[in-house]
Amino acid sequence: MDIRNEVKSLIFREGYSIKRIAFEISQLLGRNISADTLSHKLINNTLRYQEAKAIAEILGYELEFKKK
Repeated sequence: MDIRNEVKSLIFREGYSIKRIAFEISQLLGRNISADTLSHKLINNTLRYQEAKAIAEILGYELEFKKK
């Protein structure tokens, strides 16, 4: 599964919409991110680490690097 589908799957599994996540990210990071912008970032694989971390936080997850 690619990052786009993985993130979208988590968002919907947790009962959120792209629009709500975009709003929550805007509040958390203090800059305006629209639902269209977030969708395009997911489609184009241009999501920033800070944004991915914010999505994880909003959904109640944390990003972690694990050594294999």
